Amino acid sequence: MSKISSSKWSNLNKLKPQEYVCGFCGHQVASDSGYFHSEFAWIYICPNCGKPTYLRGSEVIPGPLLGKEIEGLDEDLETVYKELRSTLKNGDYTATQLLGRKLIMHLAVNVAGSKEKKKFIEYVVELKKSGYIPPNANKWVEKLKDLGNQKNHELKLGDKITAEEIIKFVEILLTFMYEYKDEEENRS
Repeated sequence: MSKISSSKWSNLNKLKPQEYVCGFCGHQVASDSGYFHSEFAWIYICPNCGKPTYLRGSEVIPGPLLGKEIEGLDEDLETVYKELRSTLKNGDYTATQLLGRKLIMHLAVNVAGSKEKKKFIEYVVELKKSGYIPPNANKWVEKLKDLGNQKNHELKLGDKITAEEIIKFVEILLTFMYEYKDEEENRS
């Protein structure tokens, strides 16, 4: 990640210190320099990477990435997972829900050996048969299937709470399929 020297910003103001997670570098920071607007909006400059973050009330743009980094993902899967996390960070909740389905499809092909160009439910069945969907996660997969159908075939928008739940579910699946598997293989 590229850094910008915070001293290169012109006409910086000394602001009331504000703690936040920088959406660019992911660090928990406390900044006291930036710019302000007379209607209670601020742009803080991250002391770690030097990039700007807009704050107004509870709104933080860009927000932090939710979900953790997962080790061992192949390039395509890592790209989809990063896009998924990025859509949530940017408030694109409908896209988050659709990308959650796309990631499940990638998992079925990459991990369970499914063929491409199947229906979503067929990918889910392949993952279940291969033992990659824990029994108590069936409700989650069904919810993801139904949400994707709504977003693709109906005029319903995604919401933040559901998008965050999808990130958590996908993170658990990826951790189980990639990181936990690697730990078991290393013990053998």
